[in-house]
Amino acid sequence: MITADAMHAQRAHAVYLVQQRHAHYLFTVKDNQPTLAAQLRRLPWKQVPVLHRQSSRGHGRAEIREVQAVTVDDLVFPHARQVVRIRRRRRPLGTKRWTSEGAFLLE
Repeated sequence: MITADAMHAQRAHAVYLVQQRHAHYLFTVKDNQPTLAAQLRRLPWKQVPVLHRQSSRGHGRAEIREVQAVTVDDLVFPHARQVVRIRRRRRPLGTKRWTSEGAFLLE
């Protein structure tokens, strides 16, 4: 199992790891792959159950982290069979406005 950041989320890297090295990968996907990132955002996340949720308070803010995973067949990325979404919502303590950010992982 090879884990790598978004810089290594390249099709050629996935093909090499799976076909030449017989390895598995876990790549972070950001907007450096705009077509893939758009496809991942369009997955039916509202229908995917949250596998883990964690709430915490510290450093002057409240945070909620959620993890979801879905099996896929037809991504525009070679050998990808599962997508994980990590979503983080946070707000400064004493306010009501939440901000949200997310990350995708390919396996």
